Amino acid sequence: MWNCSNNNPKGKILENALIEFNLHILNCPTFTYNRGKSVLDLSLCSNSMFKYFDQHIVLNDLISDHQPTLTTFNDLHSEPKKFTFKKINWQKFDKIISNSNNPINPISNTSDLDTELENLIHTINFSIESCTEKITFISKSLHPKPIPRPLLLEIKAKQRVQRLKKKYKSPLLVKLYNYLNNRVRKQISTLKTSSLINEFLDLKYFNQSDSKCWATLKKIGQDDSLQTQNQKNIVKLKDKNGININTNEEIANAFGDNLEKIFKCEVPTKISNQSFDLPKDIKSALITKIEFFEALKLIKPQAAPGFDKINNKTLKNLPYSILK
Repeated sequence: MWNCSNNNPKGKILENALIEFNLHILNCPTFTYNRGKSVLDLSLCSNSMFKYFDQHIVLNDLISDHQPTLTTFNDLHSEPKKFTFKKINWQKFDKIISNSNNPINPISNTSDLDTELENLIHTINFSIESCTEKITFISKSLHPKPIPRPLLLEIKAKQRVQRLKKKYKSPLLVKLYNYLNNRVRKQISTLKTSSLINEFLDLKYFNQSDSKCWATLKKIGQDDSLQTQNQKNIVKLKDKNGININTNEEIANAFGDNLEKIFKCEVPTKISNQSFDLPKDIKSALITKIEFFEALKLIKPQAAPGFDKINNKTLKNLPYSILK
C-alpha cells in the first residue's frame, strides 16, 4: 500500500485508519529510511485534496537517517462556501414600530401585565423581521466580512473606469483610475484600522468564556509587528501567593484556579426560612421611568437575547414612544 516490503500489526492499524477516514498515501516507491531500506515517512492527504495532487519526490539530501520528501499540489484552492449575513435597517425599524397602533390598556393586575408584555414582544419581533435584510453570497474566505455599500460602489466605479482605460487608452482615464484606486485603498486601510480598534475595545470587557475575545488575542499573538523587542517589558505572571510563574504547567494551573474561582457554585450553608411573597398590589411592583432608563444605559449591546428573542441592541434602538 505504501511500498513497504513487510507487514506488521502497526501497519494494519494504519491501513484501517486510512480506510475509515478515506485518506490517500502519496508516497512514491523510493525509500525514505536509509538504514532499514523502507518507507517510514508517509505523506497523507484527504479525499478532497487528492484531485490536486501532482507528485511526491524523495530528495537526495543526507541530513539524517530519514530522507526529506517534497509533495506538490497543482491549482490548490479552497472550495467556495455560501454565507448569509443579516442586516437590520434601524431607520425602517423605527418607522415601522412607531406607526404600530397598539392601544395601551390599563394594567390592574399581573395577568394584564403579562398580556401587555406579550403584545409588546410580538410587535418588536414583527418589526425586526420586517426590516431585516438577508445578504447571501459565495466566498472562498473562511471569515468574510461585509463591505460597506459606499466603498462597494467606489470599487465598482474603479472597475468600470479600468475597463474603459484598457479600451480607449486615454490619459484622462488613466488619471481618473489612479485617483479612484488610491481612494479605494485608503478607505480599505481605514476600514481595517477601525475593525482592529473595535476588537481592542471588545477586549476592554474581556470574558474568558467568549470565543471572540480569545480569537482577538490569538490574532494579536500571531502578528510579529506587535511583539515587543524589549524582553524586560514583559509583564510577569504571579500566582495567588504573589510568586512569579514561568513554566507552561504553572501558567495552566493558575488559569485553572482562576476558572474554578469564577465558576464556583457557592451554596449557602444555612437556608433562611424567610418567605418572599409577591406583592399583591401591582403598583408596588412597578419601577419608575428613571430606574428603567438608567438600567437601559448600563446593559451591554453584545449580550445574547433571552426567550423573547429580543437582544439588548434592539432595546437600545427602540423609539421613545415605545420605551415610555
